[in-house]
Order: sequence, then C-alpha cells, then structure tokens
Amino acid sequence: MGSKTLSPTNWLEPDIASSMMLNRDPSSDATSPMSGTDWLNLILEPRLHPDVPEEVKGMYETARAVITYGWFYYPMITLGAEQLYRVLEAAASHKCKSMNAPSSVKTFDKKLNWLNTKCILTDEDVHRWTPARTLRNIASHAKFQALHLPSYAIQELENAANDINSLFRKTGNP
Repeated sequence: MGSKTLSPTNWLEPDIASSMMLNRDPSSDATSPMSGTDWLNLILEPRLHPDVPEEVKGMYETARAVITYGWFYYPMITLGAEQLYRVLEAAASHKCKSMNAPSSVKTFDKKLNWLNTKCILTDEDVHRWTPARTLRNIASHAKFQALHLPSYAIQELENAANDINSLFRKTGNP
C-alpha cells in the first residue's frame, strides 16, 4: 500500500514516506528534509474566518488533524484531503439553510447552483467547487486506497479555507 504496517513498536514513529518530504527555500531553490514541526506549521497556516459556522469549523479542524497525523501514517493525508470535500458540502448546506433555501435543494450540485442564482457563488466559484463534488463521490465509493501527495493535501486545505471563508464573508453568517 506504500506505507508502514502499524505495530506496537512503530505507531508513534513517522511513516517512512515522511522522511522523503522536503522543504524548499524559494530564494535559493535549495532543499532540506522536512521535520514534523515543519509539516505541522504548513497545515496550521490556513485559517477559517470567525463567521464560518462552528459545525463547519469542527469538520475542517478534523480534516486538518487527520492530514497532520499523516506524518505518522501516510494514508491519513489522503483521508484528510478527502474529508475536505465533505466539509465543503457542509459549508454549502449551512449557507443554504441560513438563507432558507427551498426543500428541493438537497444535493451538493443543487446547493451550488442555488447559491449561484442568489449571487453568493459566481459562475467561476461554482466551476471551482464542482470538482470537490465529483471527488467527494469518488472518495465515498472507493474501490481501492488512494494516496495523495502531501503537497496536494496542503493545497486542498488552503483552497477549502479560501472557498469556505469566501462563502461566509460575502453576505455574513445570519
């Protein structure tokens, strides 16, 4: 599977894949081995706006924690990134509910389109959010354990924070 097999002696040790993670100095392009603290700091950087509902913040923090613990068990990086797709759906659901969306607006796709008709999401926003809907479906009906690169998970964490923040800052959180 590409990661360690857990045992009583190795469960608190970094996954072998973690030893391959590198920091890159943008000014010199030099690389150095990444530490667990470096990894944690990357993950803690994106933040949700105070107007984001607490339930969504809790889901986001869970995804963030799972990605963090991927340092010790690499497949958790993928599980955390996949959880972010569900967090985005929860954010859309909360926004629709706060705006009294009709009961027919039940699916992620319909929520995105309804928010677009209400000018909460632009066409560009919907285009950016749509892959999360597709990827959420793929992850939820998986036939094998996918493995994402750490850089992908970090980018998804940042993208999710930006999209969720934008959703709740545009019109506030009633």
